[in-house]
Amino acid sequence: MAGATKARGRTKAKPKPKGKPKPKPTSTSVSNKRPKSTTPTPPMISNTTPLPTLLLDTGGYNIKHATLHPSQKNGAVSNSIGTSTGSTTSSSGKNTARKKPTFSPNLSAKPKHQLTTLLSSQIETIQNKSQLFVTRPMERGYITDLGTQFQIWDHILQMESMDSSHSFSNGGVKGIMPPLYKNQSKKKIAKKSGAGDGAGDGDGAVAGGASSGSGSSEVKTLFTHTTAVFCLTQPFTPRCIMDNEDEVWYRDFGFGRVGRRLGASCAAYHYLQEGKAGTRTRTRTHRSSNAQSGNEQGEKQAQHHTQSQKQGQGQEPQLISIPDDGTTCCCVVDSGFSMTSIVPTVDTCAIECGIRRINVGGKLLTNLLKQTISYRKFNMMDEFFLVNEAKEALCYVSMNFDDDVKSARDVREGMREFDREFILPDFSETFRGSVRLPAMLQRMKDLVKRQELQDNLIKIQQCKKESAIAAGSGGINSVDKDNSMKKTNETDEDDGGGDSDGGDGDNNGGRDDAAETNNNDEDEDDQDSDNETEEQARLRILKQREEERKRRELEQSERQALLFSVERFAIPEVLFRPSDIDMEQIGLAESIVQSIEALDPIYRASMYQNIVLTGGNVKIPFFRERLEAELRMLAPINYKIRIYLPHDPDTYAWDGAQQLIHNNNFIDGSIHLDRTDWEAMKESGQDGIWESKLNAGLEPGFTYI
Repeated sequence: MAGATKARGRTKAKPKPKGKPKPKPTSTSVSNKRPKSTTPTPPMISNTTPLPTLLLDTGGYNIKHATLHPSQKNGAVSNSIGTSTGSTTSSSGKNTARKKPTFSPNLSAKPKHQLTTLLSSQIETIQNKSQLFVTRPMERGYITDLGTQFQIWDHILQMESMDSSHSFSNGGVKGIMPPLYKNQSKKKIAKKSGAGDGAGDGDGAVAGGASSGSGSSEVKTLFTHTTAVFCLTQPFTPRCIMDNEDEVWYRDFGFGRVGRRLGASCAAYHYLQEGKAGTRTRTRTHRSSNAQSGNEQGEKQAQHHTQSQKQGQGQEPQLISIPDDGTTCCCVVDSGFSMTSIVPTVDTCAIECGIRRINVGGKLLTNLLKQTISYRKFNMMDEFFLVNEAKEALCYVSMNFDDDVKSARDVREGMREFDREFILPDFSETFRGSVRLPAMLQRMKDLVKRQELQDNLIKIQQCKKESAIAAGSGGINSVDKDNSMKKTNETDEDDGGGDSDGGDGDNNGGRDDAAETNNNDEDEDDQDSDNETEEQARLRILKQREEERKRRELEQSERQALLFSVERFAIPEVLFRPSDIDMEQIGLAESIVQSIEALDPIYRASMYQNIVLTGGNVKIPFFRERLEAELRMLAPINYKIRIYLPHDPDTYAWDGAQQLIHNNNFIDGSIHLDRTDWEAMKESGQDGIWESKLNAGLEPGFTYI
C-alpha cells in the first residue's frame, strides 16, 4: 500500500500549458460599454469650415428634420437655407430664407401575420393602421429603446440622402479625401431609402439639395463624416442616455460634428429674435365675459372648430403685434406627446431651479379618450390612430368646466349644443373620419334655417309691394293686368264646360285632343330643354346638386358614428386638473406659478409677461384663454399676464434652432462639438462632456442642456 501511494504521488499529472486567450466577440449592438474602436477615424476637416447640418428634433410622436446647407460666396459664409418657404430675420438684420421641416413618425410597426418591419414614414402606406403592432422608442420624453431609435434615425438619414457607410480599412485612410458631395441618380437613392413607401422620402431627396424634377434628375448625397448634426433635447435628460446617443452619432453614423441644445432654449431664442425684429404677432380672439350664459358659451366653443377650419381654407385671421419689453426673460411651456414641461429662461439659458414637469401629454389624453369610448360606446382599444384623429378634430378646453357639466345633466344626450358625431371610415372608400351634427341638432338647425328663409321672403315681398305702391302707375297697371288675366281664365273655363256636355263621340274626340296636346307638350319640353334660359339652367343645376347632397347625407346617416358629448372638454381638462384621474400632480397653471415663484424676484414680473406656448397640445381650442384666466387668478395682481401662442407651435423650437445655427454661421464652437474633441474627452475619462462644453462661462444654476 505504501508503494502504491508513492507511485501515485510520483505520477502526478502535469499542468497543461496555457494557450493564448481567445478574443472576446465584439458586440455590434448599442451599449454603455464598448471596446475601443480599431478602425481609423475618418478624415476631419478644418474647424473653421461650415458644414451642412442635419437639424433634428426627436419627439415622442414625430421627428422633425431637414438639412441646412451653407453656401460659399467670395470666401464668406452666407445664410441661405436651400428651399425657402418663408423668411426670418438674422441678428445682422438681413432677411434669411427659412426652410420647413419634414415630419416623420417616430415609431416602427409590423403588420399582422407578416415579418415586414415598417419604419417612420413607411407607415403611411398602410391605410388601416389598427392592423399594426406599433413600437415607440421614446417613453415620457426620453429614449428607452435605443436599438429601434437607431433604425429610425438611419431611415431618416436615407431620406435626407446621407451616406453613413464608410470603408476605412487596409491600414489607414485613403490618400485622397473623398469629395463632400457625390452625385447619384434619384432612382438609386429611391431604392436605397425605400422611396415609394412614404411621402417623406421625396421631401428628403429635395432637402438634400436636389431639384424636384423627372426620375432622371440627380441628387447630392452627403457623407456623414463631412456633415454636422444638431439635436434638440429635453431638460434633465439622464447622462447615460446622452452618452449612448453620442456613441451612435459619432461612431455608428460617423458625423464630424454634433450639437445639442434644449428645445426650450431654442424656442426662447426664436421668441427674442421676433421681439427684436418686431414680427411677434398672435391671432386676435374674442373672449366671452363672465356674465355670459352657459348655453351661449358652449355654443361658441362648439363652433370654434368650424371657424378655425374656415380660417384655414383661406380667411386670414386678424393678427395683433406683441411689443418687446426689452428683457431677455421667457417662460417656455412645452406640452407635447409624452409630457408637459415648464422651463424659465434668461437670455436663452434655462434656470434649473424653475424647471417643472407634468406627466400629462397627448398620448395620455388619447389613451384616456380611447378607454372612455370603449366603456361607453364601441371597443376602440386597438384604434389609437383613429381615436387620436377624433381627439384633434373634436376636443376643446372648457372655460368653465363645472358649469358645462351641470348644464349637460339637464339636457338629453344628442341634443346638447356641444354634441357631435364622428363618422368612422369604412376603409374601402373613406380612410379618414369626419364630423357631423347629431340628427336632433340637425333638424333643429334646419328648422331655424327654414324660418330664416321664410322671414327673408316675407321681407322681400313687403319691399316689392312698397316699391310698387311708391311707383304709382306701375302698381295700377299691374292690378289691371291681373284683372284681365282672371277674365280670360273664366272664359276658357266656360268654353271647356260646353265641350264636355257632348255625347260619347265628343268624349272620344276630347281624348284624342288630349293625346295630341300631350304630344305637343313633350315636343315643347324638348324644345325648352334645348333653348332653356340661363335662369332655368341654374335652377336645374341647383336641383341636381340638392339631390346629390341628400343622397350623400343618406349614405352618411347609414354609416357608423361615435357620439361625442362631454368627452369633448372633459379629456383636455386633465391638463389643468390631473387629480381628476388620480394623478398626484398639480395642474398646468399651478405649475407655472410654482416655477416662476421659485426664481429670483427680479425675474418674476418679466416671466409672467413673456410666457410662450409650444407643442401640439397648445393647439387645442381655447387652451390659451383658459390658461390666461387661471393664471390671472393665481398670480399677484400687480403682475401683467401675457401669453404668446405662435402660429405654428409644433415647429417653433425647430425654427429657433435654425436661426441659431445660421446666425452662428454653422461653425460656432459654443453649440457644436467636433469629433476629435469628443474622442479626446472620452479617452481622458471626463464625465459630463456636454455640461462642461455648453455651460462653460455660465453662472451656477443656468444651463443650455
